[in-house]
Amino acid sequence: MMMTTKLTLVCVVGLILLAGAAPAPLAGSVASGAASPAKPGSSTRAEGNEKLAGGSKPAATPSPQIGSVRVPPASERWNTRAKAFGGIEWVSRPSRDAVMGFTQPMEVEKVEVVGGQAVKRDQILVRGREGEALAALQVQKIRGSNRGPVDAAKANAELAQIRFDAAKKAQADVAMSPYEFQERRLALESAMASLVNAQAEFKQEQERIKQAEETVERYRVRARFDGIVDLVVAEAGQTTDIQQPVIRVVSIDPLWIELPVPTEDTLRLNLATGTVASVLLDVPSDKPEGEILPGKVLYVNPVVDAAGTRRVRIELPNTKLWPAGTRARVKFDSAKSEPAQAKAATKEGA
Repeated sequence: MMMTTKLTLVCVVGLILLAGAAPAPLAGSVASGAASPAKPGSSTRAEGNEKLAGGSKPAATPSPQIGSVRVPPASERWNTRAKAFGGIEWVSRPSRDAVMGFTQPMEVEKVEVVGGQAVKRDQILVRGREGEALAALQVQKIRGSNRGPVDAAKANAELAQIRFDAAKKAQADVAMSPYEFQERRLALESAMASLVNAQAEFKQEQERIKQAEETVERYRVRARFDGIVDLVVAEAGQTTDIQQPVIRVVSIDPLWIELPVPTEDTLRLNLATGTVASVLLDVPSDKPEGEILPGKVLYVNPVVDAAGTRRVRIELPNTKLWPAGTRARVKFDSAKSEPAQAKAATKEGA
């Protein structure tokens, strides 16, 4: 019986060993976890997704770029006018451009202007929560206008002077002891020192008014020049961090154009401050040649850059308030300059 049981166990173990000795799956089969070789002409799902994502789409055409400024594609009208005009193509920019914010963390109380509004120098654009600062300013103005301590010190000094004069007369008549005389002399000196101290404190209180006014100004954002509000990014109740931009103001009359001019051309044309320039702007115009404005050179960079050019700044009047950032073509007239024309006009007038 025991022998039969042992034989049975041996058979079972043998069958188990035979089952575990099955051949390993081939490389590339599903059991190995590797992908099977792709058939010729077929594509994987990932490749198909790539094609759907953009492989079959044409590449987007980037916007044209002049220097570091991206501009919209030029119209056929502009291309025709620019070709006839010649010169160097660049883009215009504001002559003044200020992105402003508060110099301390602030809660915005009121925005006084809107985008596109014309503003004047020192006009308040945005107000912070300034109630506490205004109250402190009013308190300081009261202190700074209070002359009571000075007047009291002045009266005490006059009284001490009178008592001392009387003491000198009494001393001459030998009617006062030396001790009492010295006491009145010291009282006069003390009164005079108190007067000087009261006057100094009064001046300090007046100076603190200016300090309080400057504190109030930190709660306000003012325009630093005449211009136009370009962008407002603050709302009443919003909190802003230090130097976080809240508003942008630009001045586009006059316009500036800062373009790189080959060094050889700057020397050949003798470009300098006052040199006359003609500027063609890419703006609507009924004139066949387009809108051409007179300009003048404000600045020629004395240093040549790595590209062999010098930066030249052109200023042109913009009474029609054409927008900044438009395409422009610039030509220089080396034979004319504003100083030379002014001298000629002076001679003619004489």
